[in-house]
Amino acid sequence: MRHLLLFVLITASFLSPAQEAEDVVIHAMRDELNRNLKELQLPNHSKPFFIQYSIADLKIHQVMASMGALLRSTSSASRTKASVRILVGDYEFNDESLDNNLYSAPGNNEIALPLENDYEGIRRSLWVTTDNVYKSAARQFSKNEETLRDLNKELKDVPHRSFARQAPFTLMKTQTPQPFARQRREKYVRDISAVALQYPEIMGSNVALSFTEGYRYTVNSEGTIIRVPETIAVLQASVQLEDSGGLFLYDSFTAYARNPSYFPPVDEAAQRFTQLIEHLLKSGTLPTLQEEYTGPVLIEGKTVAEVLSGALFGNRETLILSNDIQSASGFRMETTTTEGRIGRSIMDPNITVLATSRTRDFAGVDLLGAYEADSEGVVPPTEIVLVEKGILKNLLNDRTITKSGQTSNGHAGGAGVIQIRVDNAVSRSVLRDRLLAKAKEEGLDHAFIIRATPGEGMLLIRVTPDGQEEVVRGGNLGDVSLKTLRRIVGATPDQKAYHLTGASEQLTSFIVPDAVLFQELSILPAESPRFDEEVLVDNPLKKSK
Repeated sequence: MRHLLLFVLITASFLSPAQEAEDVVIHAMRDELNRNLKELQLPNHSKPFFIQYSIADLKIHQVMASMGALLRSTSSASRTKASVRILVGDYEFNDESLDNNLYSAPGNNEIALPLENDYEGIRRSLWVTTDNVYKSAARQFSKNEETLRDLNKELKDVPHRSFARQAPFTLMKTQTPQPFARQRREKYVRDISAVALQYPEIMGSNVALSFTEGYRYTVNSEGTIIRVPETIAVLQASVQLEDSGGLFLYDSFTAYARNPSYFPPVDEAAQRFTQLIEHLLKSGTLPTLQEEYTGPVLIEGKTVAEVLSGALFGNRETLILSNDIQSASGFRMETTTTEGRIGRSIMDPNITVLATSRTRDFAGVDLLGAYEADSEGVVPPTEIVLVEKGILKNLLNDRTITKSGQTSNGHAGGAGVIQIRVDNAVSRSVLRDRLLAKAKEEGLDHAFIIRATPGEGMLLIRVTPDGQEEVVRGGNLGDVSLKTLRRIVGATPDQKAYHLTGASEQLTSFIVPDAVLFQELSILPAESPRFDEEVLVDNPLKKSK
């Protein structure tokens, strides 16, 4: 997508959004968009046929504490141009059609959006950005036209992108601002972080809580108008220490909610922090994984979501359609993608994968990855079958079209809510029996169970044929891809929902079986950093004990 991404953070007071059907921000966005669509034209270049503006209007509260003492307590307001997208040409052939570099650099004369509802100020900021992005898009479209002439081919005979048409859509929602209750939040993180005072072995720790609240606006030249509320609260606790051998150990946990009121009571959160610390302290005494293991592995809990997320979306071979195209010269690096495998088997026939990005809750869990319209103003279907009984049926896609028969399905930002179902489900005890049977069948003297630690690390449990379990440290999973899902021995019938962030930091909600037995995974010994520096003066907390 040829658009400009700007992230400008400005500290100021947050103004409550207008509650009218059309507020000042949208009024300014629409008026400036219409003006540019009508008047914008570089000499000897084509006019734009599509313009879209997106604005994020947010307030961010943050508090952080360590060992019972407050480290930070801030609030900042942010009104940013999340994107300005300009297309020159037409839906079938435009500035994005032949060029794999889809981003326009910001100009030196950029103007930040005003935090106040200043109609003229908003228009002025959008005007400057529009001018910068349009110039780049217009010149690129001229290059594309020249390339097509030089090739002496019709467009249909050249690999290219087109832009999907979209009917206009209006979604105008309001929300009542939530009070942050700063003193209460500060006490909350201080009380949780004070747990660390009981453990002088700790090198460092902190507890942080953030709350982001506001609106995201989108308008485009097709007539789409969107104003949707955004609220997300994040609670994170982390701890680091050095064991007796100088090995650096670290772990953390992260919780997400619509607002801080939904986080667990302080006693419960403090107990989880205690478990995190004590597990990390115990890890320093555990035996270390010495040899690579390849064989059956039983994955349990949140780690199931992490492994399945990596397999489905963490590689070049992914369930998100790539917008890359072959260059006009015919050169294209050899890469593995899924776009040519629709209708073929890509994983175990018991697996079905669904995208249900408008689903708001599951078994009482608020699915924070859900949304009503994506960043391009497209409403996702209620359900998209991506994989049905192992057969690839569809891919997540935005409005960029690279193949005939492809359609836009409202996933410009990637996955929102993903549900993975496994047929012929069995109990966890049966999965454990199958794990040991598979290991014996392959002549292995042990197998592995992987669970989440009290934080976000992996708990490796080595299991012998007679059922004896031993926790070990220092292991990482090998490469996980769609091929990993070709052989699933079984899964539990009960499902749970988890929230994960990807490379783009977008939150995705995964609904997955509580346990899955993989026929073959690799676990590799991990090298952790060590500290060899001599400590001249002891930790003052140790002296006070």
